Amino acid sequence: MTLYSFIHLSISFFYCWINVWSLSYIGVFLISLSGLLYCAFLVWWELYTIWLYGLIFDYLSFMWVELGNNMYIFWNFKNDFFGVLLSFIMLSGGFFVVLFVFVDMWDDKEGSSFVINLGFFMSFMLIVANAGNLVLFYLGWEGIGLTSLFLINFWTDRVRGIKASFKVFVINKIGDFFVLILLSLIAGLVGDWDFDVINATAPVILNLNYYIGPYSFSAAEMLGIVLLLGGCVKSAQYGFHIWLLEAMEAPLGASALMHSSTLVVAGLVLIFKLSSLLEISSWAQILMFSMGVFSATAGAMIACFQYELKVIMAYSTISNMGYMFTLCSIGAYYETLVLMVLHAYIKIFMFLVVGAIMLHCNGCQDIRWMGGLALYTPVLWVSYVAGGLCLIGLPYWSGYYCKTFIAKAVWEASPLLKGGEFILLVSYLLTFFYVCRVGFLVFLGPKNGHRKIYRVKPTSLLVIVGLTLLAVVILFGGFYWVNLIDLSVTSFGGGLFYRSLYFFQYISYELPFSVLYLWLIIYLLTISGVVMWSVVNQSIQWGYFMGWFISTTLATVGFIYFIVICPLPSHSSIFLSYLNA
Repeated sequence: MTLYSFIHLSISFFYCWINVWSLSYIGVFLISLSGLLYCAFLVWWELYTIWLYGLIFDYLSFMWVELGNNMYIFWNFKNDFFGVLLSFIMLSGGFFVVLFVFVDMWDDKEGSSFVINLGFFMSFMLIVANAGNLVLFYLGWEGIGLTSLFLINFWTDRVRGIKASFKVFVINKIGDFFVLILLSLIAGLVGDWDFDVINATAPVILNLNYYIGPYSFSAAEMLGIVLLLGGCVKSAQYGFHIWLLEAMEAPLGASALMHSSTLVVAGLVLIFKLSSLLEISSWAQILMFSMGVFSATAGAMIACFQYELKVIMAYSTISNMGYMFTLCSIGAYYETLVLMVLHAYIKIFMFLVVGAIMLHCNGCQDIRWMGGLALYTPVLWVSYVAGGLCLIGLPYWSGYYCKTFIAKAVWEASPLLKGGEFILLVSYLLTFFYVCRVGFLVFLGPKNGHRKIYRVKPTSLLVIVGLTLLAVVILFGGFYWVNLIDLSVTSFGGGLFYRSLYFFQYISYELPFSVLYLWLIIYLLTISGVVMWSVVNQSIQWGYFMGWFISTTLATVGFIYFIVICPLPSHSSIFLSYLNA
């Protein structure tokens, strides 16, 4: 279903791109929203199947490139628990982001183009999450970098946006350079770029060395450090975090996706998929732990002295990515995955709240020119309190699971890494400070803003619905996600996380997946509402909707034919194989 979601989204947004002026903003919005909701439901169904039966779906489409020495590059997708879960988080988060963008960019004449760029951005991220080999992963890696350039430079008449886009592109090229080095080193040592083959041959790499003149270097240490540097640039660790601040020039919908489940987690996804290389490199683990602890503390400290809402959220993202790198460096992959899921939804929620505040304040995001907004925007005030409680990690809310896992994992880490828990404690206190500081200066402090913002303005119903649904997820979803990702930590066997995902303990009850039927109800109600609204509204050109419907239907029929009717590789180049754990 993840492969079909990629095909469906690619065709839908490509069709919108070709007919962008004929469909109008409402037409592009309806196609995008329905496509994201439909694909999120399909991916959730596949996640339920993988979780219940312990299956892995391997799609081998075709041979891409044939090289010498029996090296082949295939266009293959491997849908395991980790990749499908990350895909669902991105698609469901993208649904809420597009819902907000519809309200945010209603008056922008290029709003349709922005939604289409977001769609291509998410399509490339699906490749990153589900790629079966390193070359295909690198294609998605470059794709999200290119589309992020278009999103950041969306308003092409702003000089600051042009400079920011080029700075982001150049800094991300440093990470791309390290990934290219990793590709070359693995090709010379392993002779294959498939993730399973690389992880299986990690013990052999442990005994190999590189020789430069009279000096010898451990191949395992070199691969681990190059892998870490490539992931650090994309995941905005401190020192490479400049691009994340410049990315704030993008419209708020793009910032919400970049800071939650797409661009910043791409580096961590690469480390997850090649965690065997990290496990055999002790220096890479120590360097990753140090960078994670420093980024978590420095990001929270700098956020305490900023005045722009989006910049504060950016430094908050840097701090939380530091938490993830700290956990991943000590082998706490289960805790890292839980933190990644919860942080994605919390960050999307907080960015949508910040965007709604900026809409109310006519685009202003400087907290020094606000104050006393609690009486004029009670919905946003309650929403900020809910998101702040989760971001701080107070008990009984979902963010509490993140802080508990971090403290426990670091406390039980190697004696060589002791002391990191005390530095992270400082980061916790700083997080509490900057969240309360923003809440006081914006909602409870003295009125320092322009008189135009001190009027009771109705908040859009779409924004209220999106914030309400997300608030339920981030406030009460902690126990749900912890049980869903209840992997057997003891079965990791050397920390090969990518392969150990196949051996998880599934829960004895299906309560966590009861929300599956909720997604079905939301999907049916949304489609029914869209059809009824379109019948009443006479401005929609039905011919273009009919073309989109025919194209997606043909894609669905073709997908079913190649996957279900002709599953054998002897009859078709596309086949589906099931591997039991």
